[in-house]
Amino acid sequence: MATTTNNIATVSTLPSQVVMVSRHPAQIEYLRSLGYEGVAIAHATASDVAGQIVIGNLPMNLACLCKKVGCADMTIPAHRRGCELTLAEVQEFSNGVVWYTVKKEVD
Repeated sequence: MATTTNNIATVSTLPSQVVMVSRHPAQIEYLRSLGYEGVAIAHATASDVAGQIVIGNLPMNLACLCKKVGCADMTIPAHRRGCELTLAEVQEFSNGVVWYTVKKEVD
């Protein structure tokens, strides 16, 4: 995979298969429109994400199990927060997918 600028993925840097975690249909549709392929699930368990490349908002205890975790970064206006967004709104508010590597600290 090629290096990304500012840690934001572009079409040329997409992993081939990802696990997409979202309760929002427009979010999954948006990720697929960017070229992401793979399984889409509404809620993740440890067995769903362990060792996988994942896009979704995960709690830290699950994120640290992922090979790599991405977040579809969005700037949503206050009046649309808490509302189900359309695909057009997701596209408008999106800042792209930002990738993270999360590691659990050992005491």
